[in-house]
Amino acid sequence: MILKPFWAVKLQGTYIWWRGILSFFLLLVFLPSFSQPISNARTKTFKNIQDTLFLDSLSLIPASVEVFDGNNQKVNIDKFEAKYSEGFIILGKDRSSIIPPIKVYYKVFPYAFAKAYSHKALTKIEPDKTGLLNPFVYTYKKENDDFFRLGGINKSGSISRGVSFGNNQDVIVNSSLDLKLAGKVSEEVSILAAITDDNIPIQPDGNTQQIQEFDKVFIQLYDKNNKLIVGDFELKRPNSYFMNFYKKAQGANFSSRNYLSDPKANKYLNVSASTAISKGKFARNIFNGIEGNQGPYKLIGSENELYIIILSGTEKVYIDGERLVRGQDQDYVIDYNTAEISFTPIRLITKDKRIVVEFQYSDRNYTRSLIFSSADYHAGRLNLNVSVYSEQDAKNQPIDQDLDVEQKQLLSEIGDNLDSALVPRIDSVGFSELGVLYKKMDSLGYRIYQFSPDSGVFQVSFSNVGQGNGNYMQDINTIANGRVFKWVAPDTINGSLSLKGDYEPITKLATPKQNQMLTISGSCQISERTKILFEAALTNNDLNKFSTKDDNDNIGIAYKVGFQNEKKLNNASANSWSLLSSLTYEQVEKRFKPIERFRKVEFERNWNLDGKLEDDHEYIPGIGLELFQKDIGFIRYKFNSFIKGEQYLGMKNHASIKLQKDGWATDFAGSYLETKTAKTSSAFIRSKGRFSKQIKRIVFGLEEEQENNLFIDLGSDSLLDASYSFYDWTVFVKSPDTTKNKMGISYGQRTDLKILSNSLKEATLAENFKYEMTLFVNAINTLNGMLTYRKLTIKDSLLASNKPDESLLSRLEHRLNLAKGAITSTAFYEIGSGMEVKKEFYYQELVAKGQGVYEWIDRDSNGIESLDEFEIAAFQYNANYIKVFVPTNDYIKTYSNMFSEVLNLRPSAVWRNATGLKKLISRFSNQTALRIARKTTNNNLAESYNPFKFDIDDTTLVSLNSTFRNILYFNRTHPKFGLDLKYLDSRNRALLVNGIDTRGQQIKSAYLRWNITRQITWNILYALGEKSNYSEFFSSKDYQVHQVNYEPKITYQPNTKLRFSLSYSNKTKENLLLNSVLDTLGDTLSFSGGEIAVHHKIGLEIKKNTVSKGSFLARVDYIGISYKDVFDNDAAQNTSVGFEMLEGLQIGSNFTWSLSYQQNLSGNMQMSITYDGKQSEDIPIVHRGGVQLRAFF
Repeated sequence: MILKPFWAVKLQGTYIWWRGILSFFLLLVFLPSFSQPISNARTKTFKNIQDTLFLDSLSLIPASVEVFDGNNQKVNIDKFEAKYSEGFIILGKDRSSIIPPIKVYYKVFPYAFAKAYSHKALTKIEPDKTGLLNPFVYTYKKENDDFFRLGGINKSGSISRGVSFGNNQDVIVNSSLDLKLAGKVSEEVSILAAITDDNIPIQPDGNTQQIQEFDKVFIQLYDKNNKLIVGDFELKRPNSYFMNFYKKAQGANFSSRNYLSDPKANKYLNVSASTAISKGKFARNIFNGIEGNQGPYKLIGSENELYIIILSGTEKVYIDGERLVRGQDQDYVIDYNTAEISFTPIRLITKDKRIVVEFQYSDRNYTRSLIFSSADYHAGRLNLNVSVYSEQDAKNQPIDQDLDVEQKQLLSEIGDNLDSALVPRIDSVGFSELGVLYKKMDSLGYRIYQFSPDSGVFQVSFSNVGQGNGNYMQDINTIANGRVFKWVAPDTINGSLSLKGDYEPITKLATPKQNQMLTISGSCQISERTKILFEAALTNNDLNKFSTKDDNDNIGIAYKVGFQNEKKLNNASANSWSLLSSLTYEQVEKRFKPIERFRKVEFERNWNLDGKLEDDHEYIPGIGLELFQKDIGFIRYKFNSFIKGEQYLGMKNHASIKLQKDGWATDFAGSYLETKTAKTSSAFIRSKGRFSKQIKRIVFGLEEEQENNLFIDLGSDSLLDASYSFYDWTVFVKSPDTTKNKMGISYGQRTDLKILSNSLKEATLAENFKYEMTLFVNAINTLNGMLTYRKLTIKDSLLASNKPDESLLSRLEHRLNLAKGAITSTAFYEIGSGMEVKKEFYYQELVAKGQGVYEWIDRDSNGIESLDEFEIAAFQYNANYIKVFVPTNDYIKTYSNMFSEVLNLRPSAVWRNATGLKKLISRFSNQTALRIARKTTNNNLAESYNPFKFDIDDTTLVSLNSTFRNILYFNRTHPKFGLDLKYLDSRNRALLVNGIDTRGQQIKSAYLRWNITRQITWNILYALGEKSNYSEFFSSKDYQVHQVNYEPKITYQPNTKLRFSLSYSNKTKENLLLNSVLDTLGDTLSFSGGEIAVHHKIGLEIKKNTVSKGSFLARVDYIGISYKDVFDNDAAQNTSVGFEMLEGLQIGSNFTWSLSYQQNLSGNMQMSITYDGKQSEDIPIVHRGGVQLRAFF
């Protein structure tokens, strides 16, 4: 339903407009002048790049420094070092890569901390030579009440211990630790530490290139050559070909560099050792893109687990073999908590895109330990490395699965046949009103399990076995607080049983595994231009530690050797061409199982391996020649053969050229592959190139890519269906990369051919148009944009499963800063298409009471939690639940757009010292923020990409998140008088498995502040608004509440220590939603809706502050509420709309009170005591208190 404008709403029997209007206009006469405070935000531009950039004479605020290059791209923090106290930054050695001019944004303290301050110069104080007390020299006794004396170490954070209790809750003990250390432990040893006991259950957002890991806990001790880390750390691959991994671990890591002689001799031994608990498990997802679908794409675990949590920062994402960069302004974003990846408009996703995602995800089947050690020896021309890796599950320490004796026996019998580890997951737990329980019953001759909230005694876990392979399916038409499954009767077709479900009450047991690897590698520079390389590896991979069966295939070996020689073709010339020749040979035994993949991301595709071959020994010999000159480029040729036992033989020739001279640039690679198996052969020709010529300030170019891959059946000498061919070309015109203002335009076509009647026929034709620009109009006005249009035409519907499609992606960014900051604007607009996942949710009770968001109201008094019985808690001590969203595998295609605008108007930036009309205007300022994110199924592009289409009842609208906020200030910082006019409009629409949920809120408010005297302040808040909620499934939660609130408050503050506040609030709320239904007899009508609630609230607050000692705060409120239905009777309170109208209170008189006392026990110790209570008519008093002691480091 569309939210009505408030001026069109008339409250029944209530006339309250005069109060707000009269307050505004009577008090507008008090408009004294004022002056704006000076901002501490500053900007400085450097046209010439130097190693040291002096910013300010004052000290810089840490983390406020942001550096942007001439392209308005933010410079990574690792490229410069900020000297905050001294007020300057130092650029790194690679500063030449930064495009000038450099613009630095920063904030300053009002002091220069690096400067020495003194009332009198110390040099004027004569030393005491008499031994007598000098009365003109102040002496003091040094005292230190810091309980945590850590000299030379910077420390921050706190540790706390508290207890809370009440007559409606159990006693709860809370504790927290947050400590950060940095500094020197001794003359040689330094420490860096981040210690916390907060258990954060979520991963950080994956929408930026750099990730802030707020859950990392560690202590690091280090000196010049040694480093010890205890806690959370990352392990990365050593200098090895076969041993490849990236692990997040928790334990201890030690590394050391030991010089075996004079450091100048460059002879040393690097040693590292780690022992830890491994946090993750490796997985690799390979899939093709969907035409016009930017995402999200669901990622699954290595054993097809649907619901996984990816460890932040561990992912590697590739498209067509190219590594992508994470970030909203880069290639992709990823939700680590739901394991979903989406691609930005920079990367157009089509049916032809080959996507590979490698990552680590949380695995909690067993406690998994990890041991790693590596030693690097370097002596002149010789380098040696030995690395040992061991990762194993503790079979007797399961975490998320409890194994009984029978299940362990099963695992001991199946050996490496892991698909046989299927067991029923049905536990008899007895009846409980909480949770989702089932009962066993007969139906059509089958013994089944049925959800039963009143008599269920079985806890049943279901697994997705694929559509048509199960007897159960998810029941979305239920209000139970949790996922519910129902039995689906099978069909009998031609005497065969046909299952109709996709779930079964079974679970696949995870077996404890072990993966170990030993590598020995090295290189030797036998002459100035000749080098040999080698590496040998041994693996021990046990898939089931419960069983010794099939252990004869656990151990495998692999090795690789190489030879390189470089020869200058003209020794007399420094810029001579050189010839690099190489020989390599690699052999991998079929039982060799690496920790993670070590070969190139598209190795199998490059060799036409279809995955149907069995494990076998692999042999890869190769030879290479490369002709190169550092200023021009290279010409390269390689020949490789790949042999897989007697199953496969492949031979590949590969040539590549990269040359650049006199404005011409060529980058080309091509290959020819021939393969043969027992039944098939193939011939694979491919090329990819880019050719360009720069003429003055314009670059003209051509990109091309083509593949012709023919698979032949040796028996029939005919082409197989896997054969294909495509040709992709693009012409472009663009600005050189070195120019400040850039523009580019390109057009291309791709033709795909597939097999029909033993020959290649055209299947599809795709046309792509792209436009890009980066414009720096001036230092205060930047514009970045791109647009991509793609049209897919089906040439032969017999060869293409796709339908004709058109895709449009665009992104526009604009920044503006005018008149010394008087007008600032940041705008962003993005359109695209993708998928929207249907979500389900449930409410999870927390162990720590009062730490959640929602409360459960048992409206039907049956003791059973239902989804429609949860509300946002009106009082924090009742907030015992959180809302947990669970993504499903049900997606629908949508067209999306995002728009945001932040506009600030601050006339005082230029007219602060003006007079007359300009002075009056300078008293005003305005902040406007608008953010819209829409997804719709409407394929009318003009409507689907219009961000300002606000019709929340549009049936094609799948999801909406919009917020519009505008605040007009008058005398914002004036100490005497100020007025704020605020407008807020927020709308939300979400797609759930059981329908659409829609929420909306509009608020118009005026807040007046008037300091009548230095001791008396008068505040008035006048607000009117509307709040609505509509649920497609839970119609009982529907309402549309209009409210008007008038709240004056007077504050008396006789001094800086004491403050009294008296406030009154009059709030009227009316449910505008009316429903009429027939009763059970069908001859009368019953009505719902139309309820009116009137709140009268009087509050008194007293606050006392004592400098350096503590504070005391006391508040008491009386709230009188009348709540009537449409017939002027007391309305029902035990409903969703009743909870909203009464705000968690009751009809009649309500009292709430709170006390808070905070005492500083010493310089870094603080004690807090809190108490609050509530009393409503016919309801017992609720008491809640707590005590907390906190120590600051």
